Amino acid sequence: MRDAADLYGIKSKYFDVVIANMSLMDIADAVGAIQEASRVLRGNGHFIFSITHPAFCDFRQQWVIIKENAKKYFARAVSKYLSSAVGRYTLWASGIKTTQYHRSIETYFEYLRNANFLVSEFREIATKKPVRKAEKEDGDVKLHRSRYTTFAEKRMKEFAGKEIPFFLVIGALKIK
Repeated sequence: MRDAADLYGIKSKYFDVVIANMSLMDIADAVGAIQEASRVLRGNGHFIFSITHPAFCDFRQQWVIIKENAKKYFARAVSKYLSSAVGRYTLWASGIKTTQYHRSIETYFEYLRNANFLVSEFREIATKKPVRKAEKEDGDVKLHRSRYTTFAEKRMKEFAGKEIPFFLVIGALKIK
């Protein structure tokens, strides 16, 4: 197992592309990981990474129902988006304990700039998967984020899932 923030033994300016798939939000030293990606990339090399979207998919956020003009809508309640934080929790399906590091998009961009990267691609990806209510055969699993009480609420959450991006993919070009 290697430390993404210390790629010892890998020559500098060795690769044309570095990919970090769904990992930077789980790495304590994201600054070091991005700097190491820069170190091992050749000039004009590409760094591509995906993360859970820090504006819409974070351990401190939750689904809420809001009412406006006699209509109900599902929305994400966001608290302290700009403040970095560490969340420790248990994955509901496996019981595995994990840590997630919340950083704003601006923070990731700052890390990239400081490591001599220029953002070339920015994609926000919605899940588009249907909402599933917890069933008896799921055992003790509690699907808090997928609960709904009426068919109308289920439809609202499905619509929100198509419009609210849960993932972010960023491509960056090494400029030095």
